[in-house]
Amino acid sequence: MKSFLFERYGYYPDNLDNNSFDYKGYIFNLTMTDLSEEEIKELDEVSKSLYNLYNEGCIIIKNRSNNYLSFDGEKHYVLWTCKKGNKSIKDLINMHNYFHNNLTLEKIDLNELFNLWEEKFEFIETRVISTLRSDDYDYNMILEGIYFAFGLAENALEYLKDVMIDLGSKINDQTLVHKRLNNLENNTFFDPFNLLIDSPLRDYAELYKSNEISLENIVRILDYYNLDIIETSVLMARVLYPTRLFDALEKHYIDRMNIKKEILDYRISIDKELIRIKNLHLYLIKRYGIRPLNWLSDILPPHS
Repeated sequence: MKSFLFERYGYYPDNLDNNSFDYKGYIFNLTMTDLSEEEIKELDEVSKSLYNLYNEGCIIIKNRSNNYLSFDGEKHYVLWTCKKGNKSIKDLINMHNYFHNNLTLEKIDLNELFNLWEEKFEFIETRVISTLRSDDYDYNMILEGIYFAFGLAENALEYLKDVMIDLGSKINDQTLVHKRLNNLENNTFFDPFNLLIDSPLRDYAELYKSNEISLENIVRILDYYNLDIIETSVLMARVLYPTRLFDALEKHYIDRMNIKKEILDYRISIDKELIRIKNLHLYLIKRYGIRPLNWLSDILPPHS
């Protein structure tokens, strides 16, 4: 891959870690993609808008042939870079505000979200679990963590279904957000392949699940947005759905990566996970009147 980088872009890094390398305070990422040249150009335009907003951000680098895509004989890659650093919640709010109402798109359909969640759950349950090593010393503990996540996924799906029955399946509020915002590092925040259109609450659900923001943070953050009960109900469903573990399991299946540590860490954090979910649940009931989850009210006392 180093030879590929040099041949196509003129870079020959000393160290290449998971197709990324550091150079003069910047992180360079070589990302495999199925997108077309025109679709990458559209991503580049969005990245330039973000760069103009913050005076820093992602730069998608064209190859020696002046193309975005580079082919290694089997797959297409895109090279992009951003300066090392971190953004803030204020920066995230500014991004949401900047792109809000600048997008002429249809309303968000919660049926599509439900189907995506259900398909991912079924994929993990029917295809991925059987590939885990049953002879592993910690296999039972690994299964405990996974089955806990399954329980959360089932409740998230049921809750989302009830939201659609009670409140409807369309959300008006949408802006530029992230597929997975599990930290506020520049490399995550500006990643052009991590951007999409959705409710701004998607970002806060992922930050909360990743323990990057506290309940006190999210209470203050939500005050910036003119939210209704359907949006905050979907936030509750998003916090329930175990994206972090499901993403890791999917990566294990596709890339044959060892994710034992991630699963065991998740298993160990179950009680804390439930407390964080319950605390947000109680706040959203009190502040926005969302539908209560009786099973959640019956377990574990709330903690700050």
